Parts: sequence; C-alpha cells; structure tokens
Amino acid sequence: MGQVWRAEDLKLERVVAVKMILSSLIDDERTRDDASARFRREGKAIARLRHPNIPVIYDLGVHRERNEEEEGGIAPYIVMEYFNGRDLRKVIDGHVLGLPIRQAIDYAAQISDALAAAHASGIVHRDIKPANIMITADGIRVLDFGIASFQGATAGLVPTGKGLGTLAYMPYEQANGRTTDPRSDLYALGATLYHALVGHEVFRSVNLQHLAHVNALPELPSFHRSDVPPELDHLVLRLLNRDINKRPSRASEVHDELRALSAAEADRRYMEAGHANREVLQHYPKRRTITDREAAQLPASTKRERDEIINTAKRQADEMRAQAQRILEESEERHSAAQVATQKLVAEAEQRAMSAEQRAMKAIQQAEQTRREADLYAKQLLAETKAEADRVQAAAQRQVDELTRQRESITSHLKQLRQLISGAALDRKLQDNKSAKEEDWWKE
Repeated sequence: MGQVWRAEDLKLERVVAVKMILSSLIDDERTRDDASARFRREGKAIARLRHPNIPVIYDLGVHRERNEEEEGGIAPYIVMEYFNGRDLRKVIDGHVLGLPIRQAIDYAAQISDALAAAHASGIVHRDIKPANIMITADGIRVLDFGIASFQGATAGLVPTGKGLGTLAYMPYEQANGRTTDPRSDLYALGATLYHALVGHEVFRSVNLQHLAHVNALPELPSFHRSDVPPELDHLVLRLLNRDINKRPSRASEVHDELRALSAAEADRRYMEAGHANREVLQHYPKRRTITDREAAQLPASTKRERDEIINTAKRQADEMRAQAQRILEESEERHSAAQVATQKLVAEAEQRAMSAEQRAMKAIQQAEQTRREADLYAKQLLAETKAEADRVQAAAQRQVDELTRQRESITSHLKQLRQLISGAALDRKLQDNKSAKEEDWWKE
C-alpha cells in the first residue's frame, strides 16, 4: 500500500522514517478533499499521543500529484521516529509452530495497551495485523495509525485487489461494509494473537466473500498446540466473535487479562523449572557439610578423600552440564528439523491444495465447455426441428388448399350439371306440351 524511506531531518539533524501511501487516486475532488481533511484531523490527534508502543509523529501531510493534462492523485505521508526492528509477520514466519506462549501474550498485551491509549483519544486503527507491528529491542511499535483512517475514508475508491493481505485480520462488520468501532480493532488483535500462537492465520485462503459470510467458528489455538492454557483459548475466541457486541468492550480490559495470563504463564514455567531442578538434585548424593575447624582437624588421608569426593562431584557436575548442553543442542536441532519438516509439509500441502484447486478449475471449465456445446447443439436441433415442422405444415397446408380447390371445382361442376339436368327436363316438358297441343289440333 505504500513505501517507507529512511530520511534525515536536516534542521534537527536526526534520522526519521517517511511513509507515503501511493496510488491513492480519487477522481472526485470533494471526496479527495474530505479524505485529506480527515487524514490531517486524525493525524493531529495521533501526533498528540505519547505512548511507548506508538511511534512519535513529527509531521504529516498530503502530497498532491499534478500534471499539465489532469489533476491526479493524492498521496498522504507521515514523518515519524526511526527505529531498527523486524515486523511481527517475519518473526512469526521464523517460528512455523508458533511463538512461545508468554512471548505471544506479551506482544499482544503491548498492542492492546497502545490500542487502549488510541481508543481513549477517539482513534480507531482499522488495520491491525502482524505486518503493522514492529518488534524492536525495547518493545513493540504499532505502525500505520492514521494511514488506515485515510484508507477507510477512501474505501471503494481504490482499485479492487488492494490490501488483500489485510483480509485475514478484518472483522466481519468491516468485510460487510458496516460501521467499525474500537471493538473492530480487538477482533484484529485476536486474529494477530492467534497467528502468533499457532503459526498461521485464523482462516487460510480467505477471500472477501468468504469472510463476509463465513459462519464457522475458528479452531481453538490449543487444537494446534497443547500448551495453550484454556484461559487464553477463551480470550482468543471472545476477541474473534462474529458478533461485535459479544467481544470485549475495551482494549484496557484485554490488556489486564493478558497481563494476568502472562503472570500465570511465568508462574507455570517457574514451577516446571523448580520441579526439574528437584529432579536433578535427586541424582546428587546427600553429604553432611563440615566446618573449616573440623576440616583442619581431619587427617591427611581424610582430606585426600574429601578432595577426591569434591573433585568427583565437580566432574559429575561437569558431565551433567555437558550432558544437559548436548540434550539442549539436540533438542534445538530436532526443533529446527521439525520446523524445516513442517515448512516442507506445509509447502507440499499448499502445492497439493493448489493442484487440487487447479484440477477443480479445469473440471469446472470442461463442464462449462460441455454445457455450452450442449446448449449450442440443442439450439441447432431445435432450429432444425422447427424448420422441418414448418416445412411439413406448409406441405400439409398446400394439400389442404388443393383439396379445397378440388372440392370447389367439383361443387361447381355439380351445380352446372344440375343446371343442365334441370334445363333438359324443362325442354322435354315443353316438347311434350307442344306435341299434345299439336295432337289436339289435328283432332279438331
């Protein structure tokens, strides 16, 4: 979404970091002005914040890109303190099985403390994710306050596909285009803590449509690693609740819970270490200690025996330390090998999933091609059938017309024949009458 430069403040002679959001092109001038005003307004509020986990902001503004042909985009920038470190995403990538429990809890507690300070000033981050968390020597820094607010003000105006990496940490209300509030940041905090604990995101291969409509509950972190305490499981699921009203109401509450969990985890580790120490001490022979005066009164042979015992104990201690070191190194090697093997398995699984997806897409394409061909054949067959039906209907109509014409012709001939027959009968009658009259005349 942007670029960060290491720069030098020439006036104050100090090293600073400059972050600029690129390609924020907004065609509508009013929207561009509103977004710039909102960015400056929230940026000023952030600059007044003083918190150890929020970078100090020295300056901010909006750079307007202009040329002769058109008035183009605007690029907001922030000048802030510079520090060395790695972002949390890269740290997690180096631990495919997840960060140590207490380390993940401590990072989340620092993030929640920063969010509590921001929320108290009316500022919502809107883009909490591991890539925006910087790990430094003296704690974490939550980056991109204000940048996210600018992106929120211009939502729907940037090209599709920008910032897709944020979707895995986006709350449901934001995915559905509804109003966000501080509890939306707490969802993103829960998704970040989940990623740190188990080594992967809550929902893998996530897309916007899936995120907006998914109803399934996320798997418990303890499902992926057995050392996650139940209290931490419960807190993570509360943070990831689909219903914003069922999440914790304030970041300060989450911070207090995380600090309590961190203390409990420290106590648990201390108890485990004490138990391990007791097991080690059981392997040492129990001997009565003696005072310096008693040692001086011991005969030389006894002193030699004492020295031998001490030397033997030292050798045994050295051997046990060496053995413990070897066990530790072997454990680290096995852990590294397990990480490599896990990374390989994850890569193979992703490759298989990709291959399966490709095969599914190919099958879908083939089915679609078959459907199109079937539709085309059906249309052709329908057209041919209709043409044949029209031809048969036309032939039948011609036959009907011919029969009608023949019937009319026969009717006409019958009529003429009747007329002829009637005329012939009349002529015979007249002839008979004439003959009768002539006969009567002759008789007279």
